[in-house]
Amino acid sequence: MGDQALWESVECDEVLAVLRELPPCQRQALALTFDGFTPAEIAQILDVPAVQVRGNLARARRAAVTALGKREGGEGQ
Repeated sequence: MGDQALWESVECDEVLAVLRELPPCQRQALALTFDGFTPAEIAQILDVPAVQVRGNLARARRAAVTALGKREGGEGQ
């Protein structure tokens, strides 16, 4: 999957730092995705609608890509 390929190229410390920057609902959804759960399964675990999980995942992915880009680009960006 896309998430897997993206995160395999990132150091564990960087992943944890990015996760810490996310709001709790986005952090939970993305962390559970890393553990192999589908949005439907995450929705059941968190007792929220699947559409909410998918929205949180989309926002978390955008924020993570932005954060990783800034880290790779250096402090000046």
